[in-house]
Amino acid sequence: MALSLVANLLTSLQPLVEKEVGLLLGVDEEMTKLSSTLSTIEAVLEDAERNHPEDRAVQDWLRKLKDAAYEVDDILDECSTEILRWESKGQSSGSLKKVGTSLLYPFENVKFRHRIGHMMKEISGKLAAIADERDKFHFRNMVVENRDEFTKSQVLRNLTLLKLLRIDRFTKLKSLPNGLAHLKALKSLSINFCDKLKSLPEEGLRGLESLQRLEIWYCKEFSSLSEGLQHLVCLESLEIEGCPKQVALPEGVKHLKSLQSLTMIGDSDVLVALPETLQHVPALQSLSIASYPKLTSLPDWLGNLTTLQTLTIFGCPKISSLPASIQRLTKLRSLSITDCGPELARRCEKGKGEDWHKIAHIPQVEVNAPAKPK
Repeated sequence: MALSLVANLLTSLQPLVEKEVGLLLGVDEEMTKLSSTLSTIEAVLEDAERNHPEDRAVQDWLRKLKDAAYEVDDILDECSTEILRWESKGQSSGSLKKVGTSLLYPFENVKFRHRIGHMMKEISGKLAAIADERDKFHFRNMVVENRDEFTKSQVLRNLTLLKLLRIDRFTKLKSLPNGLAHLKALKSLSINFCDKLKSLPEEGLRGLESLQRLEIWYCKEFSSLSEGLQHLVCLESLEIEGCPKQVALPEGVKHLKSLQSLTMIGDSDVLVALPETLQHVPALQSLSIASYPKLTSLPDWLGNLTTLQTLTIFGCPKISSLPASIQRLTKLRSLSITDCGPELARRCEKGKGEDWHKIAHIPQVEVNAPAKPK
């Protein structure tokens, strides 16, 4: 409940900030602080409400937050009412002025301005104290969904204990906020359905030395992990799915000495060969490649991935044979190639196919083509 309350307050605050109401009331700084504080609190509310239902201290903190949120709601209602009154008066008397894209309202009621200003400063201080208390609970999870103004805030600077961050459905996000670099304890980062995100800039990844898992799903314009990837020295798992323009890996991937699992599911007609930089990942144990219909072959350097234990390939029907170097993968325990072409399935037939001797040493082998329609 607290999460929805705070989210609604941030939604109500946005138009007031855009119309520079805080400036007119003399509480511009307090209104900006209020928005930032609410964003900071919102960042940990999902963890607080979902994972600490029996923790009395957390529940007391949530009750204080809800009480303060209702106070903020009352203040914003008064501001909105006053704005409507002056908009109506301005439109009828011609006193409403436009400057650029902002509307300047002639707040003539000094008593109102003084009272609202005092209330705003008081509640801003109260919420700041509540926000400061959050650190003692060590909240760790954060989900941000479709809130584009989040990228402009300083909220990430305050989340030094955050362990998991998921950013969903940002319609205008083109790059990650630089504040991401302040998340020194972050272990898992997931970015989903951000249609305009094109890359992960180096500055955005710098400082994420603790990150172990990175997922990028269904970002249609995403095309570059950037050399900033080399800063993720603890990264163990990298998943890229539904990003059809992502067809290469940066040179910095060779510095990822902890990377054990890589998944690339492209749904893409662009990729025709596996990225050559992939051969330099030093400790890779699991590799999954899927939905690249124009991928025509597996490279000979595949045999350089000597630590590989699991290899999965799905939906790449133009691969017609396996490289001889696959015999060098002596640690490989599982090979699964499904929805491949019929020629590859024939060549890998146990005991008969021309390529069977290349994979006979692998304990678990599955190679099949799609069933022919009846």
